[in-house]
Amino acid sequence: MLHLARQCCNLSSLDPAASSARPDRPRDLELTDLAERSVRLTWIPGDDNNSPITDYIVEFEEDKFQPGVWHNHSRYPGSVNSAVLRLAPYVNYQFRVIAVNEVGSSYPSLPSERYQTNGARPEINPTGVQGAGSSKNNMVISWTPLNATQAYGPKLKYIVKWRRKDTRESWSNVTVNGDVSKYTVTQTPTYVPYEIKVQAENEFGRAAEPDVVIGYSGED
Repeated sequence: MLHLARQCCNLSSLDPAASSARPDRPRDLELTDLAERSVRLTWIPGDDNNSPITDYIVEFEEDKFQPGVWHNHSRYPGSVNSAVLRLAPYVNYQFRVIAVNEVGSSYPSLPSERYQTNGARPEINPTGVQGAGSSKNNMVISWTPLNATQAYGPKLKYIVKWRRKDTRESWSNVTVNGDVSKYTVTQTPTYVPYEIKVQAENEFGRAAEPDVVIGYSGED
């Protein structure tokens, strides 16, 4: 009988480990300390289900560029339930939190209330600027557009400039909308080097003067 009782007790001591599961989702998200470029997010942890919470993942969604799409914002140790989040200008933020333990990730929390930051002029210009001909008489200028947290304001546009290298000719330019990622210059001489610049602009002003990139018109 003693042997059976000891066996019963040993089995029961294994039950918590056997029942470990993903954590319950965090709840009751709250935004406080609202500032120009930051906000404090606080949440109540869910049950860890017998496996300690190791991390919290904070995600955000914005409703201007990609509404309904959640992006990773930051990650925090499982010992905290509050964090100050760095924010970009002109983003209508909404946050949610996911708890992580050794078993897996919780379902996301219900979203927080929204918080809209004020706008500012862009701090960066488009990256990946290049110029190359798609035919012998043109040059396609292309770039990687700014994303939702880089636009910094409404009416995002790009000022595209070009001129032949090593000449004294003035810059040609065109302004295109912020969802455009290329512009084709036509009637160019064959395989000639050009200086190219692409500058971001929104309702609040322009980004700093961009670096010059060398591109080439098309070859025969």
